[in-house]
Amino acid sequence: MRKTSLFILFVCFFIVISLLVTSVSPSAAANELESDNETTLSQSSSPQLDTNYVKAAVKAKKLYVIRLSDMSETESVMIASLQGILANKSSNQIYILPDSGNYKLWLDDLVLKYGVKTEFIRDPWKLVKEFKKQFDGYLLWEKGNSSINAATSLAHLKQSILIEKAMSNKPKAISK
Repeated sequence: MRKTSLFILFVCFFIVISLLVTSVSPSAAANELESDNETTLSQSSSPQLDTNYVKAAVKAKKLYVIRLSDMSETESVMIASLQGILANKSSNQIYILPDSGNYKLWLDDLVLKYGVKTEFIRDPWKLVKEFKKQFDGYLLWEKGNSSINAATSLAHLKQSILIEKAMSNKPKAISK
C-alpha cells in the first residue's frame, strides 16, 4: 500500500514538473502569434490588456445598487433587462449585487479607484420608475415556459424591459 501511494505521489509530481517546464510564457506566446500572417492581439493598436474584455458602451458615473436578495426571481429578470438597456445609453446604470462572490469587492473598487457614485435601492419598481424614459415599454413572458427566451431576444431590439405575466398590472401604475 505504501509503495502504491509513493508511486502515485511520484507520478503526480512528475506531471506537475513536466507541465511547468513545458508551459509557454505570455511573451513567448505573443512572439509565436506575431509570426503568423493573421492579425493578432499583440499587433493591435490598443494595449493588450484592453483586448481581454468587452468595454462598456457608456462609462458609468453613478450606479444604482440593488441586492439580488431584495428582489423576487421575476423582478430580477426585469431589472437585469433594464440594466442591459442602460448599459448602452446612460452613465447612470444598475449594479445587481448578489449575496455571494466578489461583487461587493468589485463595487468598492469602482467607487475607490474610479470615483463612481452609488445609491442603494431596495425597491426594484423604483428603478423602473426612475428610468422609464430610457426604455420603450415592456415585453411579457410567462414563468414555467420558454417564452422568456423569445422575450429576451426581442427586448434588446425593442429597447423594452421584461415583465413576468403575473406582474403585468404593475407597469400601468408607472406608465409614461
